[in-house]
Amino acid sequence: MPWNDRATIFLRAAELLSGKYRYRLAEIDAAAEVSFRFGVKCVEELYTQQPPKNAAGSWNCVEYRALEGFVLAVSPFNFTAISGNLPGVPSIVGNTVVWKPSPAATYSNYLIYQILAEADVPPSVIQCIPGHFQKSSHPQLCCAPPHRQHVYNQEPMERHHRKSGQVKRYPRIVGETEGKNFRVIYKSAEIRNAVLQIIRVSERRCNYIPTMSQHQIQLGCIWRRTILRWRRSRTSHIDYPLIQCSQWLRRRQVPEHHRV
Repeated sequence: MPWNDRATIFLRAAELLSGKYRYRLAEIDAAAEVSFRFGVKCVEELYTQQPPKNAAGSWNCVEYRALEGFVLAVSPFNFTAISGNLPGVPSIVGNTVVWKPSPAATYSNYLIYQILAEADVPPSVIQCIPGHFQKSSHPQLCCAPPHRQHVYNQEPMERHHRKSGQVKRYPRIVGETEGKNFRVIYKSAEIRNAVLQIIRVSERRCNYIPTMSQHQIQLGCIWRRTILRWRRSRTSHIDYPLIQCSQWLRRRQVPEHHRV
């Protein structure tokens, strides 16, 4: 399909996202960031990149083509915008995409899939396969290896792929497997403030904070104080005036949470 036709389809999907289905995309950033207009603009700028000069009597140009095989897009549980862009942008440049949404975000991802279908995206271009990540992604990785893999915030899946040893090849991987932001705590730092920052900042983003210190004795003191402070913290609804952090647990994580 020519580039202009692909861009037309996804711009039509952008109109549906920002208009007809705006009220159903209740997430605050969904309608703004998953509207596909940004992807179309970036691809347009990419296609305009051509050799600036040519030798006398010759003309060189770059013809951008899609990848061989397919793109496996593994979207996260927490951002609807990312869930739309991971399979959407590779499709804009002409790739076939197998989309594996997170089980915790099946409904919102399926809504985007329905919007793409209404915008006349062919069914064979983006194929949505919901389900458990290990079971649903095993055939795509082992039987027909993808030419590219898009992963975001899916560290358990990445660990499973590495340990299984059955993946044939990963020619290209584009991914982020959760945030691991560390804190360097010097011996002159105030232990109390360091502990408060560890607790309060760790729940503001989709990451957690392992702590790195210069001295092992200081690290042990920080660890003990963090545990004591965490036990005194309130973890409930964010409307509570003295809230320290909010909680987000999937149902299958509740038994493990209680055990810890």
